[in-house]
Amino acid sequence: ASPGIAWGVPFLPKNTFEDVSAIVLSESKDLQIVRSNKAVLGLVGEIKAAKASAATHLNANELAIFDAYDMILAHDTFQSQVIDKINAGRSCPQAIGDVMEEITDPLLESDDLYLRERAFDIQDIGKRLISRLVEGDSEQPGLLSPTEPHILVTHTLPIFDPIS
Repeated sequence: ASPGIAWGVPFLPKNTFEDVSAIVLSESKDLQIVRSNKAVLGLVGEIKAAKASAATHLNANELAIFDAYDMILAHDTFQSQVIDKINAGRSCPQAIGDVMEEITDPLLESDDLYLRERAFDIQDIGKRLISRLVEGDSEQPGLLSPTEPHILVTHTLPIFDPIS
């Protein structure tokens, strides 16, 4: 993402998405469904705020990704798939992880580079939702800010709400 050579302390953001199989919540299924809905609504608000902030320096085509994120989260199919998995015995974070994998796996297998890149964006949505559930509604769920200058080390760089 950046040319040149850098010297500093590496910072690896926590990645809760890959570890959801170990997460088990002791809450009732109904409460987990409520928490899932709350996490989705919170993330939809975060996406709308990020889009408004980015509107000053991105063109309409680039801003369309925010609409795609919003469409995925607001789609009844996504929410019903999560609820079905919760009712089948998965914890809320596990259910979201499962649904996100079902959405992204075909995209990751595609020969189309654009579709594979969108899969990483969709995975970011899943990570943010799971972080909201596991860690609560912090300002930047899933991300502890380093206290010193650092070099960000990551497989993918989220498109919205960049690390400051």
